[in-house]
Formats: sequence, C-alpha cells, structure tokens
Amino acid sequence: QVRIEGPAVAGLQAAFVQNWAETTGVIDRTETSYPELHQAGTDVVHVVRGTATVGWDDMQTAWHGLLTSARERVTLQTAYFAPDRHFLQLLTSSAARGVQVDLLMPGPHYDKALSRLGSERFYEPLLAAGVRLWRYQPTMLHTKVLTVDDRLAMVGSSNYNRRSLDHDEEVAVIVYGGSVPAELRRHFTDDCERADEVSPRRWKHRSAVQRAGETAAGALSRWL
Repeated sequence: QVRIEGPAVAGLQAAFVQNWAETTGVIDRTETSYPELHQAGTDVVHVVRGTATVGWDDMQTAWHGLLTSARERVTLQTAYFAPDRHFLQLLTSSAARGVQVDLLMPGPHYDKALSRLGSERFYEPLLAAGVRLWRYQPTMLHTKVLTVDDRLAMVGSSNYNRRSLDHDEEVAVIVYGGSVPAELRRHFTDDCERADEVSPRRWKHRSAVQRAGETAAGALSRWL
C-alpha cells in the first residue's frame, strides 16, 4: 500500500537485514545490495522498528509521542485492538482534553473471535471518554494507520495491541507534514462511510453473555 523512495529506504532495509541475519545467520555484505539512495521528494519520513524487548522499544515510544502530540484530531485504524493500561489511557486522555479520537476496527468479518472479544472489553471506557468507535462492515479490515492533526501519519505492520507492541517484530514509517497525512485521514473518512458507529447507549446494555466473553478474553489480552 505504500511505496517509499529515497534515504528512508535504508531504514526499511536495515529492519529486513536484521531479521534475515537472526533467521539465517547470514549478513549480505555485497556492495550492490546497498545502492546509494538519493532524495526523491520533500516529505520527511522516519522508519520505526519494534521488537520483543525488556521495557519500551522504538515502536512504543513512537505511538506514545504521536498520540501525546495530538491537538485536534486522531484517527486510528487497526486490525487488532488490545492495548495495555498505558496505551489505553493515551486514547482516553486525548479525548478527555478535547482531541477528537476516532477508532476504526473490523466488524462482522473479524477473522479471530477471541481477538474480537478482547477488543470489545475496552469499548466501555473508550466510549465513556468520548472516543468514537467504528466497525468496518464489508470485509475484514487489516489496515494499520494512525493520523494526527493532518500533519503526522504512521503506516506499518503494528496493530494497537499488546502482541504487536510487546512481542512481535514490526516496522512502520512516520510521515511528517506534506500531503500524505491529510490524504490518509480522508481515506479513513471514506472507510467510516462503510462502517457502523458503536452506540454508547446500546453498548452499555449489551448482554451478560457478551460481558462474560469479554472477561474471559481479557485473561489472554497480552497475546491477542
């Protein structure tokens, strides 16, 4: 979905080389594998990598920095949503200080029922804080895109869940300024036209069976 040219390619190549070396024990030292990279545009692009580690990695730091910098609007699309307490609070506190926060997730075509329940256990505190929740209807949504104030955007492999942030190898690109953040936000708006918004009133009166399923899924949230 994203084509990158210029110096930022080196960051993506470094992520690949590290994973390749860990898997095969081989590092390609051929000069032709590392061509000279020339500036290809005016957008500022930063590559962020995430990996299993003790404490925060660069991916977690990037999520934190981007969300705390929001002043007007945040849009977040994620296939799997199961944050820890801190990353949940980043969204609720943003909404509490007046930032419009919209979160788009899969709807009826969720590919993992347990992950769906794991996400839904967070709906109540999000809705109470003023976060707007959307569920995509046509098919399984697998997008991972964050936009902040139409001036910053992050696109990559990382979902907003503990599995991505704590355990998995992930990579993303952050784009500063230019036309990309606003364009991705427009894509978000288009996707919401094919999504249903979660009603706070209706969700508050969900069934006891649904609540029990959410509680059960919560025990496995760090792996969802």
